[in-house]
Amino acid sequence: MSEAETLDLHWEGPVSPTRMDMTADALERMARPGVYLCLQHYPEAQRVRAYAGVTKDFRLRLREHVAATLGLTYDIADETGRVVFRHTHRDSLFDAASDVDALHPLAAAEVKRMTWFFALDDSDPYMPWHIVEGMLIRRLKSAAITGETLADGTHIDVVNERGGPAPECPLVIRNLGADEAIDILGPELVWPAKEAA
Repeated sequence: MSEAETLDLHWEGPVSPTRMDMTADALERMARPGVYLCLQHYPEAQRVRAYAGVTKDFRLRLREHVAATLGLTYDIADETGRVVFRHTHRDSLFDAASDVDALHPLAAAEVKRMTWFFALDDSDPYMPWHIVEGMLIRRLKSAAITGETLADGTHIDVVNERGGPAPECPLVIRNLGADEAIDILGPELVWPAKEAA
């Protein structure tokens, strides 16, 4: 087996689309490629919904997520984290039209719950961000399936329906920086996963 490549992710955040006190410089720095986590906390149910993604421009992608949530093209959950509107097909929005008065306040609450962490880097045009995204998704899904919790006992629900591609060679991702991102992902992701003894 070849020696594992090591990649350091320097997580920044949290940022929230409704509470962004950022300078123009900071916002401009967000317009770079990388990976991100979108977390939505539901304290009443002690749950967090987690989504991992990859982007060529994080600032634009954040705006797209917010617009899709408010536009009811993403699933919408209530204050307990229970999905009350599922966007399952292209006509879902028309199906929701009769409930728009009830759904829009829930969608606004979903946006207010959003907390974002991001690891961006435009120094390497060949950075395999899609592979990194796949490892993040695998980690989140593993945590949800095995019933792992965060340090405060919060349960993890994963929003991602698909996974990303697996690395073709051994890879170690070290998560550095923002504590909450490290809490949910762990300090290190290893591929191939180490076998349990």
